[in-house]
Amino acid sequence: MRTETKALLVALAALVGCGDPLVFAEVEEPRACLSQASQTFPGIPAGTVTLPLSQPIDLPPISYTDQLDLGKTVLAMPSGASGTMKALDFSLEASQGVDLTGFTTATVSVLPPTGATTPAEAIILSLGAAGHPTANKLILSGSDTDILPYVLTGKLHYRLDASGSTDNPPIGDWTADMTFCLYMKIKVDLTQLGK
Repeated sequence: MRTETKALLVALAALVGCGDPLVFAEVEEPRACLSQASQTFPGIPAGTVTLPLSQPIDLPPISYTDQLDLGKTVLAMPSGASGTMKALDFSLEASQGVDLTGFTTATVSVLPPTGATTPAEAIILSLGAAGHPTANKLILSGSDTDILPYVLTGKLHYRLDASGSTDNPPIGDWTADMTFCLYMKIKVDLTQLGK
């Protein structure tokens, strides 16, 4: 065996022993947004109140659970993926005429993958001071929680909870478009692709 070949094999063996993958790709996306159009939420049943109201009433609480398929829309999460993923913000924009300013508490929680009990459920977004830029829109701000361990299956399971009171509630069911924006920096061991 030639001296150069031996030196290359020794160097490769040393690199493999370092713990990092020998061949990898790293992707950083400062802002990737996923949208879900025309989701339906409950309002006050028609005929139960007459507007305008003289005092605020409780809004029907929202507890909406769904999942985003990141494998199809953002990035497939192959075996050997590592890195960081964080929720930046979440917006709920109802059609014109639907007043969401009565929702004073709102959170988005990330849920464990289907069939798993860990990692534990965690609140990743919450309604802040600037959460109502217009009457028909809610914006929740992200926390610093790393959600990558929740999405290694390629799906992000989440729950939106919101409550509040208003003197101008939506009458009947209403629809809204939702947008979930993420930051991600992912490192993939290319030797694990296809395994």
